[in-house]
Amino acid sequence: MSFNERKEVEFNCPFRSYESEHAHLPMNSWIVNTELVGVAVAKIEKSKASGFDSLTVEHITNCHPIIYSVLAKLFSLMLISSSVPSDFGRGIPIPKDDKSIRVHKIDNFRGITLSPIISKVFEHCLLIMFQKHLCTSDNQFAFKANTGCSNAIHALRNVIDFYIENETTVNLGCLDISKAFDKLNYYVLFMKLMKRKMPSNIIELLLKWYSLSYSCVRWGTVLSEPFRLLAGVRQGGVLSPALFSVYVNDLLVRLNKFGCSMFGLSVGALMYADDIVLLAPTVTELQEMILICCEELALLDLRLNVDKSVALRMGKG
Repeated sequence: MSFNERKEVEFNCPFRSYESEHAHLPMNSWIVNTELVGVAVAKIEKSKASGFDSLTVEHITNCHPIIYSVLAKLFSLMLISSSVPSDFGRGIPIPKDDKSIRVHKIDNFRGITLSPIISKVFEHCLLIMFQKHLCTSDNQFAFKANTGCSNAIHALRNVIDFYIENETTVNLGCLDISKAFDKLNYYVLFMKLMKRKMPSNIIELLLKWYSLSYSCVRWGTVLSEPFRLLAGVRQGGVLSPALFSVYVNDLLVRLNKFGCSMFGLSVGALMYADDIVLLAPTVTELQEMILICCEELALLDLRLNVDKSVALRMGKG
């Protein structure tokens, strides 16, 4: 087969038709093509910091176009073998507030992963190909296109106004999950992905990927010896927000039967990333919902941060 014929075969399999054309095929029949890689590269923001390899997205966009074919073949091999390069898991702990040079408490650090640009492109490809396995509740406003914190606040305000205008009090529980991203249990996550019928090759790939998660301490320009991370999502990774949403989604599903409702829609629990707002017409029901949160979070090896959680009551009562 000539080069032009191979290119024609590749472009005849656009990524939009993957689910319909290849849903019945085994995982090793999935192929990443050049168009999918191009779409993934276009999703990455420009002028971002590079990873350990000092490569940025501009190196790919300004490179010879054949790089898309090379990456497509590389990603296809990674899917078939369910493995990733070891550098995909390297990261550096970064303080949340680094405005001044001072001593930081260990609790102020987060395992931010400065992922290689090739890793980010591969993760975007996975999100496009397996998006149907990563859908979550509409009451989760974070990590989704065209939604954000302002949408969550708007929904919360509308619910409160609706109940107050109908002369009904609203009881709110504003809950914060303690270090939710750092304490995510890998094996609980993989069990949830299995229930969603995520292809076994992808779960095995994620298992190997997280087994390669290492971090190190940075002092000036010097890096320490790497140490392995045994829990938590790779903060800074493209896939991490979607995986975390799947991890806590069952909590929102269970709370869907409780709390306030508006025009037939359940709005008893609104979530933005790891922050939860519970809305209930009575204090008794609010307490029941808090107990459900404690039960579900215990199953996830998580707990509530009592110091950052508060209860409010709005209305005439």
